[in-house]
Amino acid sequence: MPTERNPHIEIDEFFDQWRLYDAVIRHNYMTHREIHAAIHGQLAKFDVSAGTLLDLGCGDASQIARSVQNTPITSYIGVDLSGDALSLARRNLEATDLEVQLHQRDLLTCLSGPDLPEIDVLVAGFALHHLSPGEKQQFFLNAHRHLRPGGLLLLYDMFRQPQESRDTFLTRYLDHCRAHWDRLSSAQIDQIAQHIMKFDFPETAETLQQLAEDHGFSTEQALLFSDDRHGLWRFTAVTEVSGVKAGQKADADER
Repeated sequence: MPTERNPHIEIDEFFDQWRLYDAVIRHNYMTHREIHAAIHGQLAKFDVSAGTLLDLGCGDASQIARSVQNTPITSYIGVDLSGDALSLARRNLEATDLEVQLHQRDLLTCLSGPDLPEIDVLVAGFALHHLSPGEKQQFFLNAHRHLRPGGLLLLYDMFRQPQESRDTFLTRYLDHCRAHWDRLSSAQIDQIAQHIMKFDFPETAETLQQLAEDHGFSTEQALLFSDDRHGLWRFTAVTEVSGVKAGQKADADER
């Protein structure tokens, strides 16, 4: 019998073809410029000294290397599945004054491990939509566990409109890609479409905010940027939500 493939390995194989995703970033098809301009604004005014930033799904770190300039971030931990992207990230981060660590692993493995220091800012970019509903809950739980009180979770991702099904969203998204991502070939668009249809499970903005609230985050003034497909949210780690500690709530939900 054929062995069932691990979807995380297949995602890894897709993003190891880094030239394609790099083209998407360079042409700003997924609004990386607007998102990282907003991230820079948040980091520049963040009240912390010698801050540590954990970047999950860091890619080649070309955008975040600019976003951390002239901010109180001094230590950077980048995590990505793609070895090709991490090699480029190391090069892109050499021009910064950051203390840099780079790790090739999936984000859930990173967050579930005991070896992370306390984090001031956690950035997760276009990664959460690859996770199952249960894995998304685990992400928020462990993100809160590693963030210091008052720390920031800056999450950017694809998102569905209220009442929009996954199939409707993906059709709308791919129609937009075919109409506007004109610097890519039809073969490249088809490759992206195959990946999106198989691996992308975006949530609505309301679901993301509810997950954050359920796991120990304040969502006041959370939305920092959005078009009708991509968004950036700021969630602030708090000690308690409605008098129930996040870890206690998660344990109660499992019982």
